[in-house]
Amino acid sequence: VVSYGNSGAAGSISSVRSNPFSTATINDNDLQSFENDYITSSVGAGTYTQNSATTIDLGFDPNTGIAWGRWQAGSAQFEPANGSAIAINLNNSGNENSMHWVYSPDQVQNIALPSSGTAGFSLVGNTSPTDNHGNIGILGTATMNANFTNSTVDSSVAIGINNQVWNGSASGWNINSSGGFEGNFDTVDVNTGSSTISGTGNAAGFFTNNANGAGMGFSLEAVTGDGPTSVSGSAIFQKD
Repeated sequence: VVSYGNSGAAGSISSVRSNPFSTATINDNDLQSFENDYITSSVGAGTYTQNSATTIDLGFDPNTGIAWGRWQAGSAQFEPANGSAIAINLNNSGNENSMHWVYSPDQVQNIALPSSGTAGFSLVGNTSPTDNHGNIGILGTATMNANFTNSTVDSSVAIGINNQVWNGSASGWNINSSGGFEGNFDTVDVNTGSSTISGTGNAAGFFTNNANGAGMGFSLEAVTGDGPTSVSGSAIFQKD
């Protein structure tokens, strides 16, 4: 899963295939390249490469087998299946942002999930959320609960960034047959200290085998005093 937000356009790069990444190159838990759709659907599928970008917030959880990080500074590159390569500016100043990623080998394998019951998940890792104005924040809380009987996920995030608190919550995201999920947040609000602003957002994620863990990328958007603002990040969970 990868999440990215540019000026006025938030959005997780979610799967249109069976899993968020169909192929990926990893070196010592550090993502080097992956195949997925472009940020905007008009371009189609292709390959992202780290190019000159630097990996920040690199992490790995041995209990779930999930790795995470974000590409920042320099530029990443997207090479579509048909067409010319596209540079993605990640200098994190002006209207640029980081690309947040979450990866597990289980994303490219067939996995088994419980057929019934419910489970809660605890946050075990995350990237520092970023916005398209060059600000870096903190992920205060993130929750996830799964209902395997109904094949649904509930989740919420709370982010502090640029002297604002962003909250997003959702219920009833469908879990697909490959253990992935995606959807829009039901509510997004931004507390600026003097007012509360409504926004939108979406997320995409996956479960590891036997639902031992889960990874999720998210992106929230609202029009704040800085103009159109998108906040992106990733969260990693382990089953309680």
